[in-house]
Amino acid sequence: MGFIGSQTDLGKLETIVYYRKFSKSLKSEIGLFPQVFILTIVILIENVSDHSYTSQAMLVCGTLSGYMIICSALLIGHLLGTPTPVDKRIDLLFSIGACIMFISSGAVIVDQWSTAYTSRKDKNTIIAAGAMAIITGAIFIADTLVIFRS
Repeated sequence: MGFIGSQTDLGKLETIVYYRKFSKSLKSEIGLFPQVFILTIVILIENVSDHSYTSQAMLVCGTLSGYMIICSALLIGHLLGTPTPVDKRIDLLFSIGACIMFISSGAVIVDQWSTAYTSRKDKNTIIAAGAMAIITGAIFIADTLVIFRS
């Protein structure tokens, strides 16, 4: 048995510290693995198969439903009186993502889907939906600028 501070105790301490650092980095890398795996699968599916309409529908429906959930959660947090419901960096990430997604969705709707309908009323409805998506993207651009300057 050695006294505190002996060579064997310091060696054990160094081993424990090294193990804790290694396990933390391993946990963060393991947590990243499913995300990279899913992203790789999605990219492979999109490159191998021809799902042009399905991809467009997923973009538009995913944007609308995803940001409906995100904006509803932010609104509920604001109405409940939370001083800062989301960190500024996360809010910027949501807003920049919304800019890209809504403008992309609006462009797909106007460019690709407006020619799919023969009725004038349906075409006008599709063009209006695409314009509203682009306008929503512009609103999120303004929101990004406001968040960035605050």
